Amino acid sequence: PPPEPVIIGAEAREMGTAFVIRIAAPPERAEAARLAAERALEAVEAVEAIMSPWIPESPISRVNAAAGGEPVAVPGELLAIVRRALGYSALSDGAFDISFPPLAEAWDLRRRPFVPPDRAAIDAAKALVDWRQIEVDAGASTLRLARRGMRISLGAIAKGYGVDVASEALLAAGFPDHLVSGGGDVRARGHRPGGGPWIAGIQHPRAERGALLGRLRLGDGALATSGDYEKFVIAQGRRYHHIIDPRTGAPARGLQSVSVLAPSAEAADAWATTLFVLGDPRPSDILEGAPEIAALTVDEGGAIWGSPGFLERFEPLAQPP
Repeated sequence: PPPEPVIIGAEAREMGTAFVIRIAAPPERAEAARLAAERALEAVEAVEAIMSPWIPESPISRVNAAAGGEPVAVPGELLAIVRRALGYSALSDGAFDISFPPLAEAWDLRRRPFVPPDRAAIDAAKALVDWRQIEVDAGASTLRLARRGMRISLGAIAKGYGVDVASEALLAAGFPDHLVSGGGDVRARGHRPGGGPWIAGIQHPRAERGALLGRLRLGDGALATSGDYEKFVIAQGRRYHHIIDPRTGAPARGLQSVSVLAPSAEAADAWATTLFVLGDPRPSDILEGAPEIAALTVDEGGAIWGSPGFLERFEPLAQPP
């Protein structure tokens, strides 16, 4: 029999988070797998150079700097992901909105002591948040933000896209059996050594890091989780987290976490944010229109709900306290 595949790994900090690659490769291709993993991480770095608002010379930073002025010519890759993001905004009636940065700044959780912004500050920020004011000209390949002071960030979709880009690079290099993880967004293809599907753990939203709510058999698919436990502060006995509902101007309410199983990490990433902001503990209605998407929610009281497509691959490990 052929020798058992070995796992080749690579890790790097990309897009502000830890990217991890695992390839199940024949032993004789171990070196080629290492090289493919490095190249996949370089592909993620190239995405970051285009889409990071923290890089002053990036195309997205140029779009933000020109808000209220002339359209800015951007690479087709950026234009395409912004168009897809606007599709999620339309689908969710604005629950998903990449123009959220002014609100995120108003709710800066790093401030010490943390004091929630007052209504005037929230209203001033909300006036600059409106996905319908993002103007896309596909023919000219330009983006324009209609109001001065507007900004966009692809934090709820670009990380998943980066995971997909890395996965595509590994597939193109001849390594169909792999798992790519970027800050909790996971994309799996093929099999792990031993022939079974890749397994992803889902963090328990109210337990210490590494304590799992359950495990999910990924198969060929992607998983992303949005939750109120990653970045948060407790002030006056209340939890304030980083996922803002653009419709209210305040942190989203209703859920502790939502995990989404989707065909791509980009879709999983965007849907997880969308469903978390919508805050519905049983989002069956919106999922009916997207049969390729499955979800698991934990509501504010700790009750778990899962759509059938999620539960058939899910092994629960703990009940919320």
